Order: sequence, then structure tokens, then C-alpha cells
Amino acid sequence: MRRYLVLLSLLSIWAPAQAADLLDDTEITLHRMGCLGTCPEYKLTIRADGSVVYEGRNYVHARGVRKSKISISAVQALVQKFIDAKFFDMRGGGIVVDAPVKTISFAFDGRQNEVKEGCACPSELVKLEDEIDKTAGSERWVRGRLRMLFAPSQFSKRRF
Repeated sequence: MRRYLVLLSLLSIWAPAQAADLLDDTEITLHRMGCLGTCPEYKLTIRADGSVVYEGRNYVHARGVRKSKISISAVQALVQKFIDAKFFDMRGGGIVVDAPVKTISFAFDGRQNEVKEGCACPSELVKLEDEIDKTAGSERWVRGRLRMLFAPSQFSKRRF
């Protein structure tokens, strides 16, 4: 019985360390570039350790760099969504002059892919864009806290 307890305690220490190692090279970036109108322009980067870096540029509430932290389990859940959506198999869609262009890059387990789109794209890609924003909590920087309370969310409606 004692051997099993020792084995279980060793496994409980080893398993989280192994999961964390899998995410060491993980980096997810969403770059929303402006349009000819007032489309928000910002870049979000989420890293394996849960660090979030936001860089606001134009038509956003918070310009400049902001940093925050999310849980590693939130990063793992987001990574799983990328894997489930088969992101490494995706390619970019068409780009239209007046439509906002979005670039998503995903690095995980030694692999990397970047998809740039601005018009026609798979619905899975739009869902991933929204998941990145939601996981990072970017709405507070893009819209500001007061606008979040009194106006409908730009993240819940798509305008093309």
C-alpha cells in the first residue's frame, strides 16, 4: 500500500510539470488591423505562462501597452480550441481594402501557423478570434469599462 501512495504522489508531481512543458513554446497572437473607418486596431499576445500583452493603436479606449495575467488552465483551454479547429491546416482568406484585416498566429509544440484574413474566412477562424479576445479580456482595453456597461459589445456582433 505504501508503494502505491509513493507512486501516486510522484505521478501527481510529474503530470502537471509535463503538461507545463508542453506549453513552453506556446504563443497565440491576434492582430486586428484597422480599416478605412473606425475599426479598432490592436494586437494581443497570450503566452504559455498566462501572460497577456495588449498593444492598442487606433480607435481603442486604451492606447499603448497593457499587461495582465490569466490562468495556465485558460491558456490550455484556448490551445485545445486551436487544435480542435485544426488551425495548423488553415490558410488565409481574401482581403478587402475597406474590411478590417485580422492576423492570428499560433505556435505550439514546435509548430507554427499564421492566418491573415479580411473578408471570407472559415467560421472556425472567427470563433478563434472571439475566443482570444474573451480569454485575454481585451474588451476592457478596446472599449473601456463604462462603454462595456452601457453599449452592446462589438465582440458579440460581426460587421463586414
